[in-house]
Amino acid sequence: MKEILSILSSQLIFNIRQNKNRETINIRYSLNKSCDCVLCLLDSLQYQKLVQKLTKIPKGLENILICAFTHYQIGNYLISAKYYENSTKQAEKLNKPLLLAATQYSLSKLHNHINNNYWDNNRDDLLIKRLKGISLEGTLRKVNRKDRQFITWIFNTNFFTTTFEQITILVSKIRDNYYNQLNGGHSSNSHVWLLINKYAELESFLTLNRIPYNRFIEFNELSKIFIDGLFLSHAIRSKESSKLNEFDDWTIQKILFYGKSSDIKMYFYRYEMAELKYTTSSTKDSTFISLVNNFLENPNIVIPQFENGGNANYRFWDHYMKIFNNILILLAIIDLDVKVVLITGERLFNFLEKFKSYDDSYIDNLELFLRRKGQMLNLPTLSNYLNLYSTDQIYHNSWYVNTVLKQIIEKDDKLILNQILQEELIKNELDICNLCKTEHYTPILPDIYRIINNKVFKNKIKDAVETKLTQKFKTNLYYEYAINDVINYKIFLDKFIEGIPTTVNHANLNYLSDFDNNQCLNNLINLCYKNNVNLKDPNYQAFRGKSDYYDWLLNLNDFDYKKFNPNWVTAYPTIYYYREFAKYPIIKHQLVKILSTEKNIKVEKALIEIVKAETEIFKTN
Repeated sequence: MKEILSILSSQLIFNIRQNKNRETINIRYSLNKSCDCVLCLLDSLQYQKLVQKLTKIPKGLENILICAFTHYQIGNYLISAKYYENSTKQAEKLNKPLLLAATQYSLSKLHNHINNNYWDNNRDDLLIKRLKGISLEGTLRKVNRKDRQFITWIFNTNFFTTTFEQITILVSKIRDNYYNQLNGGHSSNSHVWLLINKYAELESFLTLNRIPYNRFIEFNELSKIFIDGLFLSHAIRSKESSKLNEFDDWTIQKILFYGKSSDIKMYFYRYEMAELKYTTSSTKDSTFISLVNNFLENPNIVIPQFENGGNANYRFWDHYMKIFNNILILLAIIDLDVKVVLITGERLFNFLEKFKSYDDSYIDNLELFLRRKGQMLNLPTLSNYLNLYSTDQIYHNSWYVNTVLKQIIEKDDKLILNQILQEELIKNELDICNLCKTEHYTPILPDIYRIINNKVFKNKIKDAVETKLTQKFKTNLYYEYAINDVINYKIFLDKFIEGIPTTVNHANLNYLSDFDNNQCLNNLINLCYKNNVNLKDPNYQAFRGKSDYYDWLLNLNDFDYKKFNPNWVTAYPTIYYYREFAKYPIIKHQLVKILSTEKNIKVEKALIEIVKAETEIFKTN
């Protein structure tokens, strides 16, 4: 049975439908046939073995073509062209006109890649001249008449244009089906299965005939439409036999190889998916996770092979980083077993420790993985990810570290930091950072202070902050540590007030969606609201009479509400503002009154937060 299913899959027969209920059943299956050709090594992401094998000279026409196509896939266009030229000579020698036509077409396609990607000493002008001079018409005359129609079909790129049109139409139908079901409609069709088959036909045609076409812009655009169709079908909420109920290893592999990370995220969020349902359709060595594991093997073996000064193959890095980004996104959005995520998360960290790259584009996608799957990781693994923040500049990113800290906090565990890391964190946060060579505007020590269980380290942080503020007072430093209860806010409050400008930029008062006319004063009021400080105190007199907005904030009870602007409640949305607003029923009354006559989404959201705060106050009392 396994052999039969494998044969059907190799013939691009992926689904069968029952006669009785018309239910479509996925029968895609692949046997674990061992192959160590360079193309299979690339498809399985075994880069270590790939770079070693590519150094060997291939023997035999088929192996030469495979090497030519593989070098094309990883951006070694010059080497690829030389292998295709070798194949052309052998095709002529063996009198194989069809193969000759295929290799000549391939070389003509490589011309643009080589002409646009090599300069100076790396440029081979003689090769470019030879490729530009290829006459496909002359090649066509060498093909016998019965095969000319087929070769003309290739030379005119009809193999692509026809499929592009068919896939575009199918995705349009799937889109109609998606929006129809949102309105309660239902349909039964085979659009998604035809979509998969059409894409598989084209991709297999290019791969099996070693035609270098899948790095062109038009193929990338086709893949984008194809992936959009898969996500659309999967997002259909009704239980239809015509929807894509789950992704398998084949569909995931195509997304991995041909998808663009920004597009994958865009479709995932556009169709409001919670996750991608996934089931393996391959044997152990060909699953998505096995591909991930292969990729995460020691990068120090792969990297030197493609770093060679001016001869560095940056096109390989485009490919490599594309795969890496897609892996991170797919790990984040696919429904995976907890154990799988835990093990993969540990392997990913081991990879990141060794992986050195000037391209930090993957940090956002790493953050997405940690944000969505961090709760499946154990505390030691999360602590390892936190360590990266202090040891590698690429991870010196507040968005990244805050996500890791949030996952640690949500696990309700107490963070344990070693002595060296403690010292590094304090120095990097309070002095010039060794990694980013500047001072941090948004520190992470307050978050760490809240979750660590080491009282000695807590006191170290507190003492270091107070010493720093005593030596040189900085308003933003004081505020961050005072609002997070690392230091007693009262100690330096007078200095904080003295450093706040009393002027107000009135121009900004008309643009409350971008309200930021006196950030320091906003922070002061936030700190006072939190600690129940009496703002009627003479210390705050200097800030009165500057604007209706601040007069309101400084005296919520006695303010003349005829001057009240409902947008004020949206200007500085903090929990302490909402809690203070909740103490004064007149504010809620004013908002309800205004919202009864006009729609304002931001004010509506603020009112909800105020009501929540009011409920919390009621429960506490």
